[in-house]
Amino acid sequence: MNSIKLDFLVIGVQKSASSWLYYCLKEHPELILPAYKKEREYIGGPLYNEKGGIKWYYTLFDIENRNNKKAGDVSVEYFFDNTSPIEIQKNLPHCNFILLLRNPVDRFKSAYFWYLRKGLIDRDVDINAQIIKAIDQNRSNEIEPIVLDLLSRGYYEEQLDCFLAEFSPGQFYVAFYEEIEADSQKVLADIYSFLNVKSDFVPTSINSRPKKNSYNSFLIHAERLGSKNRVISKFANFSNQVFANFFNKNLKQNIFDPKVMSLLNDHYKQKNIGLSKKLKSLSNGKRHLNSVNIFWKW
Repeated sequence: MNSIKLDFLVIGVQKSASSWLYYCLKEHPELILPAYKKEREYIGGPLYNEKGGIKWYYTLFDIENRNNKKAGDVSVEYFFDNTSPIEIQKNLPHCNFILLLRNPVDRFKSAYFWYLRKGLIDRDVDINAQIIKAIDQNRSNEIEPIVLDLLSRGYYEEQLDCFLAEFSPGQFYVAFYEEIEADSQKVLADIYSFLNVKSDFVPTSINSRPKKNSYNSFLIHAERLGSKNRVISKFANFSNQVFANFFNKNLKQNIFDPKVMSLLNDHYKQKNIGLSKKLKSLSNGKRHLNSVNIFWKW
């Protein structure tokens, strides 16, 4: 089992193009990843502990065909689960990490609609009222647990601190979702270079992802109903992608109150007040100066 110790992990964050990156990494001839991106099967998670730990986890990989390829995995739960870095340190102390970040307000919105599509949040929940309660510490006990999940996934500084307590800054590469949207090929080449594999390789997946959410209530409802039927789910997802390219902007704005979004933005700035300085300390710090400027535009 020791022969497949991982070289890298993509650790998050949710709704920041991690699926797109998984497919791009999986296509690279010098890399090997699990056959499917499975968020719940991550080191240190509930399923990991239930199934038997690291030995079970390694069964997810195609050991026989590794050869000299670098092995890695992708799960946004790594960054969100504050117990995961400790377990990774026990088993993979020399592992490298790729962290994708996104404007936390935009990430919140995208995740909210994704949760709606998957039936994880009730359509009748007043999301604007829930955000106000969540920000008010005196009323935080009144919010839905799933809304707390949505909100706290944007506390990037707290989550990064958990990893920096276990690993050195040189083990990290950070990219922004906004950078991927602007120049996905450049970001991907940088990531390949960080992993010490051929950086000019261009995967077929580079132009087909990241996915976009649709905010159409009919399509959201259809995907919720078809969540247990693969054919219906795939059709609904395809329709969501088509719809997203043409009609998203106004629909999304109608759901969220601009004043509440302003409050949420201020809340995240306070929660991530020291993030910029910490990002500059990471391995791609010099290149990252432009990325940090993106952060302050959030």
